[in-house]
Amino acid sequence: RRQRQMCIRDSIWRYIVPDSEPPSNWKDQSFDDSIWDEGEGGFGYGDNDDGTIVYQALSVYFRTTFNVEDISKLTSAIISADYDDGFIAYINGYEIARSQNLGEENSFVPFDMTTSNDHEAKMQDGGEPETFLIDSLFLKEILLR
Repeated sequence: RRQRQMCIRDSIWRYIVPDSEPPSNWKDQSFDDSIWDEGEGGFGYGDNDDGTIVYQALSVYFRTTFNVEDISKLTSAIISADYDDGFIAYINGYEIARSQNLGEENSFVPFDMTTSNDHEAKMQDGGEPETFLIDSLFLKEILLR
């Protein structure tokens, strides 16, 4: 059994630091993000571990693309997330992971909502990111073919 790891930290991402609620379809594959900024993965406020530095805000929205060479060989997937203070991850509009401090799964989180408690990123201090297992059957359903 061969494992492949895809690191999207060093990938180029489209992102926006919103000053109002983004369109509800921002997380859909068909959304046109061409007016969003571009930057290298690893977004933060300039603490020496960031690929792209953003000004402090309550929310930053990120988008990127990736390819799965052979979906029939996909047996599992894990998201490793190092974040401050919270996050929600989507693939093609479907929620796949969420920090525990941002409410119930699939619930709406406004762009200016704060988390229910603080969470500090761990890797800059030698710690490990949190990991989230994604059900392979669900993942196969939501990936574009």
